[in-house]
Amino acid sequence: MGRLSFWAFFLVIIVVVVGTLLLGFRFGQRRHRAHPDTPEGPVAAVVGSILGLLAFMLAFSFSLAADRYSARKQLLLEEVNAIGTVALRADLLPEPHRSACRELLLRYVDGRLHVAQHVEDLPRILQEAEEIHQALWAHALALEPGILNADIGNLFVDAHNNLVQLHRSRVAVAVYYHVPPAVWTSLMVLLALSMLGVGYQFGITGRHNWLVFLIMALGFAVVLALIRGLDNTSGDVVVDQKPMIQLQQELARPQVMRSAP
Repeated sequence: MGRLSFWAFFLVIIVVVVGTLLLGFRFGQRRHRAHPDTPEGPVAAVVGSILGLLAFMLAFSFSLAADRYSARKQLLLEEVNAIGTVALRADLLPEPHRSACRELLLRYVDGRLHVAQHVEDLPRILQEAEEIHQALWAHALALEPGILNADIGNLFVDAHNNLVQLHRSRVAVAVYYHVPPAVWTSLMVLLALSMLGVGYQFGITGRHNWLVFLIMALGFAVVLALIRGLDNTSGDVVVDQKPMIQLQQELARPQVMRSAP
């Protein structure tokens, strides 16, 4: 389901919920015809237990996805600060390193903003980011020994190293850390079993309610789509890029001498 669009995923959940409700209802109807006196109490207890497990898994999955979304947002702010710090330290370097480093950092920020809108370009942007890291490091190594060994050089090197570390953290969280497939599988299995049970419970009473079925389908579709959106980097629930946009505007301004923080 990872490749489905938001609305495709939403519709799939609705189909799964309504389909399993109807299937369970048919089973319940058959049971009701064969044994009209089937007690509803034991069935209700079992269905309640399964729904409780489903509620637990929904809460657990939402917590995982929300934590990942919060981590992405926090790492974005930290990376913006790290890039800004490198830019400040680069202003203390002599030419041509000063201007070259600022141009590299502007390209770096441009790539970050581009991939936020075009996730399909992620491999190219990651490769470009690694090349920019190497280019910044090359500028540090090209400094005169007196500058490289002085506080100015050390400050620039430390800021560069911090930027590289944050880049790797953002890549790990955005690309590799997701709600585990086993959790999604368990969630879908429990959803199907729960809806089968609810449909069966309706069936043994001999009546069903289409409005209730539709409300349940929409409710579960909204919650599951939200979990998927929080977990998916390219989903509809995206991290606000305004801090990175402001940094881009700052780096694009005419260069002025600034003091390091």
